[in-house]
Amino acid sequence: RYEKLERSFVALNHLAAAIIAFRKVPTDVNILYG
Repeated sequence: RYEKLERSFVALNHLAAAIIAFRKVPTDVNILYG
């Protein structure tokens, strides 16, 4: 049970870090927005 919780917590942290990293990229280079 705790392993699942820790795994989802780490996954959420990775997702947040990825979003922050993508937001720092200029929009003309950002792949997400084309």
